[in-house]
Amino acid sequence: MAISTSIATRTATPKRAVVSISNETEFGIRGVQASKVLAANSCRRNRLDLSPEVNTIHAIESKVSMAANVEELNHRLRRSVEQLSNITRQENGQLYGGGVIFEDVSFIEPIRYRTTSLSERCAKSFLDINGHQIIIGVGDQQLGFEIYNTLRNLNPVLLAISSSSPYTYHDGEVRETGYQSSRIIRYSKLLERFPSSMLESPQLNSYEEYFETLRSISRVVKERLRNGMLDANWEELTKIRTNEDGSTYSYYPFRSLEPHQIYWFARPRPDFVNNESEFVLELRVPDTPITISSMQTLNAFVIGLTYFIAKNGVESIPVPFNGTFDDISQTAKSSTSTQINNTNMSNVISTLVRYSYTGLLEEGFVEDATRVANINENYIKSNNTQAIQTAMRNSEKLPPSVIINYLAGELRK
Repeated sequence: MAISTSIATRTATPKRAVVSISNETEFGIRGVQASKVLAANSCRRNRLDLSPEVNTIHAIESKVSMAANVEELNHRLRRSVEQLSNITRQENGQLYGGGVIFEDVSFIEPIRYRTTSLSERCAKSFLDINGHQIIIGVGDQQLGFEIYNTLRNLNPVLLAISSSSPYTYHDGEVRETGYQSSRIIRYSKLLERFPSSMLESPQLNSYEEYFETLRSISRVVKERLRNGMLDANWEELTKIRTNEDGSTYSYYPFRSLEPHQIYWFARPRPDFVNNESEFVLELRVPDTPITISSMQTLNAFVIGLTYFIAKNGVESIPVPFNGTFDDISQTAKSSTSTQINNTNMSNVISTLVRYSYTGLLEEGFVEDATRVANINENYIKSNNTQAIQTAMRNSEKLPPSVIINYLAGELRK
């Protein structure tokens, strides 16, 4: 695909730059418990960075942390996912992508954090969904908020490119949901007892605004807890827990929720700020893509946009959506075919591809620019959801093994 690179550019100041990028990707596991895969990894000389998920049996999280640029991130991502797949196979299991886990999770006790103790519905709803997170460290706080406010409004675009959960598991069968991302639709029920401000990320221009918003949300959550409006697990909330240093704590009472305890699909992470990064942004809207190549393309698309913003500002980038949950829900239904306020999602993606492509080329990342250039052909015409549905149409019935075998086979592409 030929893409013009004539968009005007200017030189970035040293701090006005993306300085680190990370991924946290959740996968489904079948045939072996996640704890066994984690144990096998702990015996390796070169251990992968893995973590248990809320579902400790059928899910696992793989991390690629603090890559200096998109090229390093994507190379490390492929290596780590391929190795995790190999470890899972050696333990007689299957590792697979997509936004949904195709297992009975009704008997599983979730890992308990503050939020999964504040609401049983929240805890249970996290047991069978998987996402792909992109964490971006920026050298300048002002640039960080520019990127945040742009990307929070482009959440529908990121979901359209990554949607991969048209089916769900129910009573031993895989069933169509009518959505291209059924995972995202689950969030409205997942947070049903919480205030809506726990879900929709607002316009923010400073950390002062962010912390005031966090305090405001926390006050409402605590008020709902005191009034019995949350389906809380008080035993877990008040349980005495022990830190590694021997000190003790409990989830309740608490002064404020932590940055990772609100569920905005784009959220600042001041707890991740370090000597290099004055601002850290976590993007949480994508379903876990079904192939490594799809994960790499999504990374390249997002990071290409941030590279462009760092050099050229946000003024020239068209942002036709406002990032509300309603916009995101419409995208969950129709993905790249979505129309929001008479604006075609496919046209928005095609336009944004130019900016991301330019941002990557300006930084010298030709391979990743090529990935982004192919989005129009490979993701608008046939995205992850459409690939799954096409593969499954040849099956008269859809037992979980059929779709998991397909997803496990696709993952390493």
